[in-house]
Parts: sequence; C-alpha cells; structure tokens
Amino acid sequence: MRRTILAFGLLLAAMATNATESTKPGRVLAFMKTQGLYNLCTSSRSAELGQCEGFITGVAAMMQNDQLAKVKVCVPEGTNSQQVTDRVVAYLRTKADSDDMQVPAVTIVAPVLAILYNCTPGKMPQF
Repeated sequence: MRRTILAFGLLLAAMATNATESTKPGRVLAFMKTQGLYNLCTSSRSAELGQCEGFITGVAAMMQNDQLAKVKVCVPEGTNSQQVTDRVVAYLRTKADSDDMQVPAVTIVAPVLAILYNCTPGKMPQF
C-alpha cells in the first residue's frame, strides 16, 4: 500500500513538472514525427533519452502482443530496452531519408522493429 501511494505521488509530481512541457505542439509522443523522436534519442539530456527509450520499447512491447499486433516482433530473450533502442536509432541514422523523418514516428519505428526482430527469418514481415 505504501509503495502504491509513493508511486502515485511520484507520478503526480512528474505530471506536474512536465505539464507545461507536454502541452507544447509536437510533444505528444504518440503523434511525434520521426525527426522529433530521433532528436530525443540523440539528446544529451537523460529525460529525453528516457522518452526515446520509452517510446521505442512501448511500440516493441505492443508488437509482441498477439491480440494487439498485426505484425509481431520476436525480441530475443535477454535483450534489454537499451539494446532495442540502440538498434532502432542506428537504423534511423543510416537508412531513414528526409521523408521518413517527417511522418509519425510509430509509422517508421514499427516496421523497423519488424525488420530488426523478424519472427520469420528469411521472410519479410507482412504488413
């Protein structure tokens, strides 16, 4: 019970701290463009790096769920969230073009994850 109250208090404090930040245009992570995500992922600020990692691992977690994902990903056991994030960021750095960077991040991150963590090796994921 005490942990629940503490966790709830920390959540409220974080929400209050970031209330003005999250109301800025383009800051709603679900609608963020790929360039915005890439900027978070390459930032030197730990809070922004955490937002990057949270976004990418949230998409990966959703894509591992049979009921939610049209295309599943198979992240190997023992892989941590930083490793998943690093691979996605490396892909964005080396393969994304300027058009990719202007669309909602989830429309790029999900297919990238499906390619990087393909459940059917030797076959392209079917979208």
